[in-house]
Amino acid sequence: MRMDSVVFQLSNISSPSISNEHSALITFTRCNSIPSVLRPPYLTDEDFERGKALTFEERRFKWTDFREYLPSNSKTRANVWIAQKYKWPNARVPYVISSLYNNDERAIIAESIREWESKTCIRFVPASSQDRDYLELTPNDGTNNYCYSYVGRQGGRQFVKMYAPTCMSVGQYVHELGHAIGFGHEHQRPDRDNYVEIKWENIDPKLEF
Repeated sequence: MRMDSVVFQLSNISSPSISNEHSALITFTRCNSIPSVLRPPYLTDEDFERGKALTFEERRFKWTDFREYLPSNSKTRANVWIAQKYKWPNARVPYVISSLYNNDERAIIAESIREWESKTCIRFVPASSQDRDYLELTPNDGTNNYCYSYVGRQGGRQFVKMYAPTCMSVGQYVHELGHAIGFGHEHQRPDRDNYVEIKWENIDPKLEF
Protein backbone atom coordinates (compact mmCIF):
# COMPACT_ATOMS: atom_id res chain seq x y z
CA MET A 1 0.00 0.00 0.00
CA ARG A 2 1.37 3.40 -1.01
CA MET A 3 1.33 6.05 1.69
CA ASP A 4 1.99 9.10 -0.50
CA SER A 5 -1.72 9.91 -0.64
CA VAL A 6 -2.50 9.24 2.98
CA VAL A 7 -1.83 11.45 5.96
CA PHE A 8 -3.58 10.17 9.04
CA GLN A 9 -2.65 11.40 12.48
CA LEU A 10 -4.32 10.20 15.63
CA SER A 11 -2.23 12.23 18.06
CA ASN A 12 -0.19 15.40 17.80
CA ILE A 13 3.14 15.66 19.62
CA SER A 14 3.00 19.46 19.65
CA SER A 15 1.23 19.18 23.00
CA PRO A 16 2.08 16.75 25.77
CA SER A 17 -0.42 13.93 25.71
CA ILE A 18 1.64 11.02 26.89
CA SER A 19 0.56 9.78 30.31
CA ASN A 20 3.36 7.27 30.75
CA GLU A 21 6.13 5.59 28.85
CA HIS A 22 3.81 2.80 27.75
CA SER A 23 1.44 5.12 25.91
CA ALA A 24 1.58 5.08 22.12
CA LEU A 25 1.48 7.67 19.35
CA ILE A 26 0.22 6.41 16.01
CA THR A 27 1.09 8.54 13.00
CA PHE A 28 1.08 7.79 9.30
CA THR A 29 3.42 10.18 7.51
CA ARG A 30 3.38 11.14 3.84
CA CYS A 31 6.07 9.17 2.03
CA ASN A 32 6.75 7.32 -1.21
CA SER A 33 5.84 3.65 -0.85
CA ILE A 34 7.88 3.34 2.36
CA PRO A 35 5.78 2.76 5.49
CA SER A 36 6.30 5.34 8.20
CA VAL A 37 8.30 4.27 11.22
CA LEU A 38 6.16 4.85 14.27
CA ARG A 39 8.24 6.63 16.88
CA PRO A 40 6.80 7.63 20.25
CA PRO A 41 7.33 11.20 21.54
CA TYR A 42 9.56 10.01 24.37
CA LEU A 43 12.82 8.05 24.53
CA THR A 44 12.58 4.29 24.89
CA ASP A 45 14.92 1.74 26.45
CA GLU A 46 16.04 0.88 22.92
CA ASP A 47 17.07 4.51 22.30
CA PHE A 48 19.23 4.48 25.43
CA GLU A 49 20.79 1.15 24.43
CA ARG A 50 21.67 2.53 21.00
CA GLY A 51 23.15 5.57 22.73
CA LYS A 52 25.71 3.33 24.44
CA ALA A 53 26.98 2.20 21.03
CA LEU A 54 27.62 5.65 19.54
CA THR A 55 30.84 6.16 17.61
CA PHE A 56 33.57 8.57 18.70
CA GLU A 57 32.49 11.01 15.98
CA GLU A 58 28.91 10.99 17.26
CA ARG A 59 30.17 11.58 20.81
CA ARG A 60 32.61 14.40 19.94
CA PHE A 61 32.91 17.27 22.43
CA LYS A 62 31.47 14.97 25.07
CA TRP A 63 31.62 16.92 28.33
CA THR A 64 35.39 16.76 28.79
CA ASP A 65 35.50 19.99 30.78
CA PHE A 66 32.47 19.08 32.88
CA ARG A 67 34.03 15.80 33.98
CA GLU A 68 37.08 17.63 35.30
CA TYR A 69 34.97 19.36 37.94
CA LEU A 70 32.31 16.80 38.85
CA PRO A 71 33.42 13.78 40.92
CA SER A 72 32.15 10.59 39.30
CA ASN A 73 30.91 9.21 42.62
CA SER A 74 28.80 12.13 43.79
CA LYS A 75 26.11 14.59 42.78
CA THR A 76 27.51 18.11 42.85
CA ARG A 77 25.50 21.30 43.15
CA ALA A 78 26.16 23.16 39.94
CA ASN A 79 26.57 26.89 39.53
CA VAL A 80 23.38 27.72 37.65
CA TRP A 81 22.80 31.47 37.49
CA ILE A 82 19.11 31.82 36.86
CA ALA A 83 16.10 33.46 38.52
CA GLN A 84 13.79 31.29 40.59
CA LYS A 85 10.90 31.67 38.13
CA TYR A 86 12.96 30.02 35.38
CA LYS A 87 13.83 26.90 37.38
CA TRP A 88 12.21 23.54 36.70
CA PRO A 89 10.29 22.48 39.83
CA ASN A 90 11.78 19.54 41.70
CA ALA A 91 14.54 19.21 39.07
CA ARG A 92 11.95 17.55 36.81
CA VAL A 93 12.04 18.45 33.11
CA PRO A 94 9.11 17.11 31.05
CA TYR A 95 9.74 16.64 27.34
CA VAL A 96 8.31 15.37 24.07
CA ILE A 97 10.49 14.36 21.14
CA SER A 98 9.69 14.94 17.49
CA SER A 99 8.95 11.94 15.28
CA LEU A 100 11.19 13.61 12.66
CA TYR A 101 14.27 12.29 14.46
CA ASN A 102 15.51 8.92 13.19
CA ASN A 103 16.80 6.12 15.40
CA ASP A 104 20.44 7.25 15.25
CA GLU A 105 19.49 10.79 16.25
CA ARG A 106 17.28 9.52 19.07
CA ALA A 107 20.27 7.55 20.36
CA ILE A 108 22.33 10.76 20.46
CA ILE A 109 19.56 12.52 22.41
CA ALA A 110 19.26 9.57 24.80
CA GLU A 111 23.00 9.59 25.51
CA SER A 112 22.91 13.36 26.08
CA ILE A 113 20.12 12.99 28.62
CA ARG A 114 22.01 10.13 30.28
CA GLU A 115 25.02 12.44 30.70
CA TRP A 116 22.96 15.01 32.61
CA GLU A 117 21.14 12.47 34.73
CA SER A 118 24.31 10.59 35.67
CA LYS A 119 26.01 13.71 37.05
CA THR A 120 23.11 15.74 38.46
CA CYS A 121 19.73 15.38 40.15
CA ILE A 122 17.97 16.57 36.97
CA ARG A 123 15.48 14.09 35.55
CA PHE A 124 14.00 14.30 32.06
CA VAL A 125 10.56 12.68 32.01
CA PRO A 126 7.98 12.10 29.27
CA ALA A 127 5.48 14.96 29.41
CA SER A 128 1.99 14.12 30.59
CA SER A 129 -1.27 15.92 29.92
CA GLN A 130 -0.82 17.64 33.31
CA ASP A 131 2.49 19.24 32.32
CA ARG A 132 1.88 22.79 31.12
CA ASP A 133 5.60 23.56 30.81
CA TYR A 134 7.69 21.16 28.75
CA LEU A 135 10.50 20.90 26.22
CA GLU A 136 9.87 19.89 22.65
CA LEU A 137 13.04 18.35 21.23
CA THR A 138 12.83 18.91 17.50
CA PRO A 139 14.90 19.41 14.34
CA ASN A 140 12.31 21.86 12.99
CA ASP A 141 10.48 24.61 14.89
CA GLY A 142 8.98 26.19 11.78
CA THR A 143 11.62 28.94 11.60
CA ASN A 144 14.95 29.45 9.91
CA ASN A 145 16.74 29.78 13.25
CA TYR A 146 19.89 27.80 13.84
CA CYS A 147 20.19 25.23 16.61
CA TYR A 148 19.24 26.86 19.91
CA SER A 149 17.60 26.64 23.30
CA TYR A 150 16.22 29.24 25.69
CA VAL A 151 17.84 29.47 29.12
CA GLY A 152 15.70 27.94 31.84
CA ARG A 153 11.97 27.22 31.96
CA GLN A 154 10.06 29.74 29.85
CA GLY A 155 6.54 28.40 30.32
CA GLY A 156 4.38 26.38 27.97
CA ARG A 157 5.77 24.60 24.94
CA GLN A 158 9.50 25.33 24.72
CA PHE A 159 11.64 24.32 21.76
CA VAL A 160 15.11 22.84 21.85
CA LYS A 161 15.95 22.87 18.16
CA MET A 162 18.77 20.61 17.01
CA TYR A 163 19.04 19.26 13.48
CA ALA A 164 21.32 16.88 11.60
CA PRO A 165 24.05 16.93 10.61
CA THR A 166 24.96 20.40 11.88
CA CYS A 167 24.07 19.98 15.55
CA MET A 168 23.66 16.27 16.14
CA SER A 169 26.45 15.20 18.46
CA VAL A 170 26.25 14.27 22.12
CA GLY A 171 28.36 17.25 23.15
CA GLN A 172 26.26 19.76 21.27
CA TYR A 173 22.98 18.32 22.54
CA VAL A 174 24.34 18.27 26.11
CA HIS A 175 25.21 21.96 25.64
CA GLU A 176 21.72 23.00 24.51
CA LEU A 177 19.99 20.88 27.14
CA GLY A 178 22.18 22.69 29.67
CA HIS A 179 20.70 25.99 28.51
CA ALA A 180 17.18 24.56 28.80
CA ILE A 181 17.94 23.47 32.37
CA GLY A 182 19.21 26.92 33.30
CA PHE A 183 22.91 27.13 32.48
CA GLY A 184 24.21 30.24 30.75
CA HIS A 185 27.63 30.76 29.23
CA GLU A 186 30.33 31.53 31.78
CA HIS A 187 31.56 34.50 29.75
CA GLN A 188 28.06 36.02 29.93
CA ARG A 189 27.74 35.94 33.71
CA PRO A 190 26.90 39.34 35.23
CA ASP A 191 30.04 39.14 37.39
CA ARG A 192 32.35 37.99 34.61
CA ASP A 193 34.35 41.25 34.58
CA ASN A 194 35.55 40.44 38.11
CA TYR A 195 37.38 37.41 36.78
CA VAL A 196 38.22 37.86 33.11
CA GLU A 197 39.34 40.65 30.82
CA ILE A 198 37.42 40.89 27.56
CA LYS A 199 39.43 41.91 24.49
CA TRP A 200 36.63 43.87 22.86
CA GLU A 201 38.83 44.84 19.92
CA ASN A 202 38.87 41.18 18.89
CA ILE A 203 35.08 40.84 18.86
CA ASP A 204 32.72 41.64 16.01
CA PRO A 205 30.63 44.64 17.22
CA LYS A 206 27.45 42.80 16.22
CA LEU A 207 28.35 40.02 18.63
CA GLU A 208 29.25 42.14 21.65
CA PHE A 209 27.15 41.38 24.74
